[in-house]
Amino acid sequence: MNTATIYGTPTCAWCDKAEDLLESKGYEVNKIDITSSRENYDDMQKKVGNVRTVPQVIIDDKHVGGYGELEQYLNK
Repeated sequence: MNTATIYGTPTCAWCDKAEDLLESKGYEVNKIDITSSRENYDDMQKKVGNVRTVPQVIIDDKHVGGYGELEQYLNK
């Protein structure tokens, strides 16, 4: 099974949409709340660069981007 990680916040509707989209495509999703600890935020920054918007999606260790980029990636 393919895996994906979503860095987001509990109140982010686009994060929820990204999770739903990934699950509908058969991905196992790991959601990481960047507001729950500074370590989670720092981990996101290490993996995606100086990006401050959520969601940020990683699929199989590749940074895909936000929701719009995720849609494009999955519809290739």
